[in-house]
Amino acid sequence: MSGSANKRRRRKSITQELREEAAIRALMTNPTVEAAAVATGVGQSTLRRWLSRPEFASRLARAQRDAFQGTVNALVGRNIRALATLDRLMGCGAPAVECRAAEAWLSHAMRWSAEWQQREELEALRRQVAQLTEQAAQREERQ
Repeated sequence: MSGSANKRRRRKSITQELREEAAIRALMTNPTVEAAAVATGVGQSTLRRWLSRPEFASRLARAQRDAFQGTVNALVGRNIRALATLDRLMGCGAPAVECRAAEAWLSHAMRWSAEWQQREELEALRRQVAQLTEQAAQREERQ
């Protein structure tokens, strides 16, 4: 194969990769496949074909996970700042402000505690289901 043919193939590959990356961004920021197709200038059938490819679907899922993790990290950072603000306000010297900050702190603490307990209970139930499923499979194998 000639050198110029290799260059054209690489150029086409890079162009295709850029189009797919643009499509992934559009799929993450548009409500429908149709809107994502319009946003990227790719046909709907092409975009649906790309979505059916495991490699493309995996890249989309990875991008979505990364975006979600970024959102979670931002929320955690803001929660830390909010708690620091409440902590500062609880010692500001104005009784009404301190009381309201303490109420907010306790309200959040109770909700987080309840959610934590629910998560622990859910995980315990998942372990029980897994154990029962394994026991049932073992009984079935013996029969």
